[in-house]
Amino acid sequence: MNHPQPVETVTVQRQNLLAKIAALIDSITTLQVVTAIGPLRLDDGGQLPAQNQPLRFAPETRFIVTRLQLVQGDIVTVRDPAFDSEDQQ
Repeated sequence: MNHPQPVETVTVQRQNLLAKIAALIDSITTLQVVTAIGPLRLDDGGQLPAQNQPLRFAPETRFIVTRLQLVQGDIVTVRDPAFDSEDQQ
């Protein structure tokens, strides 16, 4: 005999599903560009990591991250503060 799930459980499951759908839509409509300036750590064989593995960077590597929201056209760029001091030189 099947017992219906409590309303609270169904509501939480629905909220979780809607949150996942919202995150997927956001990832489809947002382009993220990461510019890394500095050393990239290679694997033991001197090769880039496999495509499904994250890239590893040396601690002194600096980044510029730009996110473009493709539907609304919003652009957000975050720069390493070290770039600001270099701009003033």
